[in-house]
Amino acid sequence: MWKRRFGLLYNPSQRAKFYLADLENWELVDGETNKFGISQFFFFYKPDPDFTIYFLRELDDENNFPKDINDDAIGSLSYYLFAFCNVSYHTDYSSREEVILYYREVPLFSAPLECVDEGRTNLVPPEFVADPYYISDSFRYLMCEFVFQHRCRNYSGEAKEMFRRVIPVYKSEQERDEFERYIEQKGFPHYAIGKRKLSGEALKRFESTEIEIYKAFGDPTAPEQVATELKENPYLVICFAHPDNKDLDGIVKALRTGKM
Repeated sequence: MWKRRFGLLYNPSQRAKFYLADLENWELVDGETNKFGISQFFFFYKPDPDFTIYFLRELDDENNFPKDINDDAIGSLSYYLFAFCNVSYHTDYSSREEVILYYREVPLFSAPLECVDEGRTNLVPPEFVADPYYISDSFRYLMCEFVFQHRCRNYSGEAKEMFRRVIPVYKSEQERDEFERYIEQKGFPHYAIGKRKLSGEALKRFESTEIEIYKAFGDPTAPEQVATELKENPYLVICFAHPDNKDLDGIVKALRTGKM
């Protein structure tokens, strides 16, 4: 029974999910040359050091990779990035970094990292960018939690709160399907289905929603005032994109139609 509880009866992929969820038992190794011959930090799972996590960085190619959130090459699909602060100044949209989970020499899972909010936040993006969501027991979500914990550090709590405002986390694919049927019944068809009109409760919320532009950048008293306004008005939405952002109209439209 104890072996079952600690995942010792499972194969490496199954055990890896148990271990990823055990966030406090991973230890950082820094300043040593890793198995790739690179002097860069990595993590190992203390109860079972055969499981390691590496962060590998590729060299940036300025000609082929967009570095700014305002770059047309990025487009509007990654709308969840606008949940973070300083969205107009993502000068390091992606660090060309990849996170890889190994069992001994076998890679069990890998995913790109997105570096957002002026480098304060790293995240493992959802698998489906146009229809982003996570499944709570998937490698992708568990690794996203790991990255929040061990890369964002003191900022991890705030980063997760902002991210979860716009990205749903489901227990299973079945729960996701049930939820999508539920919101369609409320008159809010899934935006990926096509150009279908709102109706019922969704239409009522749409007509009641107020969109305001945040213009008080640099004013230290503004966040508290905005927070108070949001608490007092459940139909108020604040667009935090900078007023000079060339995509401001598109962002406001996405907010208006419930895509953000």
